[in-house]
Amino acid sequence: MIAYTAVVAGLLVLVPAGAQAQAVRLRYAPVPGTKLTRVFQTYTRMVVRLPAAGAGKVLETREMADLGGTSELVLPGPDGHPVVHVTVDSLRTRERTEGGAWSESRAALDSVWFQLDFDARLRLRRANRADRVPEAGALMHLMTGLPGLILPERPLRVGERWSVDMAMPLSAWVMRPSSAEREPPLRGEATLTVDSVVARTRDTLAYLSVEGTIGPDTPDIATASVYGGGVTGTLVWSTGWHAFVAAATRVRMHVAGPAPPTAGGPRPQVAIETTLRQQVRP
Repeated sequence: MIAYTAVVAGLLVLVPAGAQAQAVRLRYAPVPGTKLTRVFQTYTRMVVRLPAAGAGKVLETREMADLGGTSELVLPGPDGHPVVHVTVDSLRTRERTEGGAWSESRAALDSVWFQLDFDARLRLRRANRADRVPEAGALMHLMTGLPGLILPERPLRVGERWSVDMAMPLSAWVMRPSSAEREPPLRGEATLTVDSVVARTRDTLAYLSVEGTIGPDTPDIATASVYGGGVTGTLVWSTGWHAFVAAATRVRMHVAGPAPPTAGGPRPQVAIETTLRQQVRP
């Protein structure tokens, strides 16, 4: 398990004098043969309640956690462009309803691999076997930092920012099989800011903060659409590894339930909060 305080402490470093003036160019340009080991932890809390005066009546509270690790090996692709061969080294899932005991399971990892081909701005060009791995979408988001994140076109200095459009299913960061491919994507927008730039001997680290909103596409509760949400967090990009090497992000969403418990009754409201922490171990 990755301790939250350890990740945050790694993000809050002292910046050397002069590093603030340095511009950094974020580009995905992995070197064939490079291998990264990535460890991650997600925690999701889902509360279902009936709307009423005050906070309403809580019908159910469910907690889910995922802990695991992946290996990312850069290989030359058929057109000479590097592709990333991702294998799942470990995946442990835990779940419980509020007040209950945790139930735990480990995923069967025989032949769990897939390949991803990104362009220089982290836009996905091709995916091989990703449709055979239910967790592939969520694991890909570990590499891109956020669903839909595209690297900026130009070098940025401390204090500068860029915006990205996001599109994610409700289960974007939950590492378990779901009907995500049948869910309409949730639209949103996020702004990323370069908080600091730290030059090291062999690479440069860019510390980024992110803040954004999710939805609403249509605020009509009768359609069971998402009507509100947001994302916050911190990401660290390494120019030496050409990758995000640490992150701590949080997504909050509110959803209108698909059906009332009784005819003519109020539709339940679902609040979902997911925290993701990850870091690379070379």
